[in-house]
Amino acid sequence: MATMAMSRTQNASFLKRLTSTLSDLTKNLMGTTSLVAPSMAATKKIDNPFGNFGVLASADKFKANAKPIARSSILFTIDDARKRISEFVENKFKPESIAELKEYLSERFLRLETWKLPPGPMNMLVDTKSSAATPAAAVDKRLSYWNMLEEKLRGDLRREIGTAEPAKAFGSWEGMSMSLSNSRGNIGYSVSKGQAYVGKVFADQNDRRTMHEIVAAAKQQGVELILPTDDGTINGRRVPGLPFLKKMESLKAEVVHSGLKHDALATAFGGLGLVETIESKIKSKQAREASLDGKTQESTQEFDLSQFLRKEPEPFAAKTSDPNVSSFGDFGEELEENYESTRNLSIRMYAETSNEFIVYDRDFDEATQIQFNDMPAGRYERENVHGVVEGYTEILEDGSLKHYDHRGNIVEFENKLEDKQDQETEYGSDLPKFGR
Repeated sequence: MATMAMSRTQNASFLKRLTSTLSDLTKNLMGTTSLVAPSMAATKKIDNPFGNFGVLASADKFKANAKPIARSSILFTIDDARKRISEFVENKFKPESIAELKEYLSERFLRLETWKLPPGPMNMLVDTKSSAATPAAAVDKRLSYWNMLEEKLRGDLRREIGTAEPAKAFGSWEGMSMSLSNSRGNIGYSVSKGQAYVGKVFADQNDRRTMHEIVAAAKQQGVELILPTDDGTINGRRVPGLPFLKKMESLKAEVVHSGLKHDALATAFGGLGLVETIESKIKSKQAREASLDGKTQESTQEFDLSQFLRKEPEPFAAKTSDPNVSSFGDFGEELEENYESTRNLSIRMYAETSNEFIVYDRDFDEATQIQFNDMPAGRYERENVHGVVEGYTEILEDGSLKHYDHRGNIVEFENKLEDKQDQETEYGSDLPKFGR
């Protein structure tokens, strides 16, 4: 009986020690594993007997230094994208059309998507497996929104005039208006505040609606316009006979082709600019009508430029080379699918202790890897570390930041960083860049 009692005592003691050991191991694991909620590990400091070596030591080091990294930056970095399209980045592969570029990206599980932000659009390269995205311009500048638009407009122009100089192809302002008004790409040439633009037409030169009606219709569709007025505003004097262009689908004329610069075309077309030519024809027409019946029978707002257009542009000879032709090839055709989405991005303070800022994706509630100089310049709402809007931040063209409060007063944030070591040295160049 004594032997049996001793055995029970030993078994109980063994079970007690085993329970205590398992409990200690469990606590240690809970303090180190990433599978446990951070709040559990953070509530109590637990000594880790294995913390001086191996994977666990590296994990502790990472936790001590890492900043919040977006899901997208972990799954799909700029370097990942560059590696997938290395032939394109290294210029070994030159797509001859948008369709060919699209197919090339699709084969590598990628697609271009345009994000519409309040200050303007930006192209993102999206991993079709994870839906993670990275700024397309950071992967290759040729994939930026504005560069792709430039290629598209150049392609549209080449389909109308080939490789000839615009002045020779059109022959006159009237010839240009007639040719572009019937263009397959629906492009137009307009002048606003003395600057010429080429882009997609929202309302053509023969649209009978008033300017306020056209602007209201565009606003309803979420479209900004380049207004053909003397001061570029809705309160300015409208120039009849000029189209209304979509602002986000238009560029300065000389960017699309150096031969489309307004002054150069005016010289080639007899010395008068487009606006002066139209106004001259209006006055001549009104004078003729006034001499016939003593009054003007048609207001300038209802003037129809098509009455004065030549039926055919002058013939032109194609050139063997054109510096305005892109190495991308003919990008004049439309995309079968145009991926667009309206995104809600903000500028958020990362930590009050450092006064650093990141680009934050409100739609996915996560930090992004987008650098400020990859963002469209303009104004964004600024949030504190808790996501409360405290004002707005303006991203300048060079990627620098200017902070304002709700009243528009400049706000200065002191640099509180004591350790200025660049995070790139340990975690790579594709993690979020922080600004102040």
